[in-house]
Amino acid sequence: MEHFAYLPTGLYVFAYKKDVYLRVCTLIIFFAALVAVISGASCLYLVRRVINRGIVEKEAIINNHFERVLDGGLFFSAADVKKLYSMYNSAFLDDLTKAMGRKSFDEDLKALPEKGGYLCLFDVDKFKNINDTFGHLLGDEVLMKVVKILKSQIPVDKGKVYRFGGDEFAVIYTGGTLEELLSILKEIVHFQVGSINLSTSIGVAHSNECPTVERLKMLADERLYKSKKNGRAQISWQ
Repeated sequence: MEHFAYLPTGLYVFAYKKDVYLRVCTLIIFFAALVAVISGASCLYLVRRVINRGIVEKEAIINNHFERVLDGGLFFSAADVKKLYSMYNSAFLDDLTKAMGRKSFDEDLKALPEKGGYLCLFDVDKFKNINDTFGHLLGDEVLMKVVKILKSQIPVDKGKVYRFGGDEFAVIYTGGTLEELLSILKEIVHFQVGSINLSTSIGVAHSNECPTVERLKMLADERLYKSKKNGRAQISWQ
């Protein structure tokens, strides 16, 4: 094989060894692509794991399933989630009845004119006499029973129950007709705790009846006292 002196050594070697070089380059490219595919798949797997753990953690927080959040949780441990719930409950829920609290009521009431719906104000008839006669423990049972009845009747996407304190409650109902609401409220007009017969007086007003939420509260309150004045154990909506 003639060696051309005027050619650089590298070109000479490549010219006669090009098949070997091409095979080597092909192998290098193949392995580089393989490494890239494996790395990409690994990254995708890790990303999916992170997303799935985040979804599980979010659902656990929303649904109050602490046991599904491990101590090695993505963002929170089970203890963290419990603490978050405790803080939330203190700010937004009534400790005794687990009805929504005053802060939640104020926020939801502000949004009522835009959504459209009903504000109901009510309290337990002669509640002070119940406490004085049967004691505060039974009084607490009465309050919890009222909330339990309403929560069992009101779909979560249609309304909420609120407690202001004492025996003063409210319902904001945005997902149905007046007839549906009255049917729900009738469940607490007369009810029982043990063998004791109890009742509530209720006032109802629609957001379309008033230009402001302040006036809406006044109207519902006026109708509540109308129910009391007319003998208690009834609903006033006109």
